[in-house]
Amino acid sequence: MSNPKDNPIFPNMEDFFVQKAKEGIIIKYADIIFGKYFIYILTPQNILYPCVIYNFILSPDEYKKHSKPKIHFCNCRDLWSIFDKDSISLKAKIPQHNLFDFQVGMGKNSSNKLFYNVELPFCPTCISVYETIFLKFNLNPRLELWNLLFASKRIIKLEKIAIEDAFSVNMNFVPMNVHIGDKNFYLTRKENGVDW
Repeated sequence: MSNPKDNPIFPNMEDFFVQKAKEGIIIKYADIIFGKYFIYILTPQNILYPCVIYNFILSPDEYKKHSKPKIHFCNCRDLWSIFDKDSISLKAKIPQHNLFDFQVGMGKNSSNKLFYNVELPFCPTCISVYETIFLKFNLNPRLELWNLLFASKRIIKLEKIAIEDAFSVNMNFVPMNVHIGDKNFYLTRKENGVDW
């Protein structure tokens, strides 16, 4: 019989966190970083993964009006109208496909209505932002929205500057340098102007 310590399900916290982020993490428990155009989730090993944000708890009125929450994948004004870093109704997700879970709160004396693996619509403002950058909104079944991001040196530079600015403004984080590699942004801590 093998020892469970010999074959851990998640060999480290990074793997565990990334798996949870692929399922969706409540915003309150995640470090979300906004680039100039896109949204990122920060992992324990200081890797920024592009992510989406959506409202996974709808009120009955919102459900009647929209029937489904919208997926935000860009840093848009519609996202900022609902964004609250302490929110328990917003989730950040590293998407692998356009299937999401959400619920509708039915009231104090009744249970929630739950929806699993539902295809959600994209925020029209996010699509508009995306089209101003890349001219056309392309989407494949794996929801790989960011392929074009890492193909454009100009966009990478703008994102890098915005991410560095986000870290310099936010006092919760230590000053960081941003590096690009393997279709992700990597952070290294600055100590007296030196990376380590």
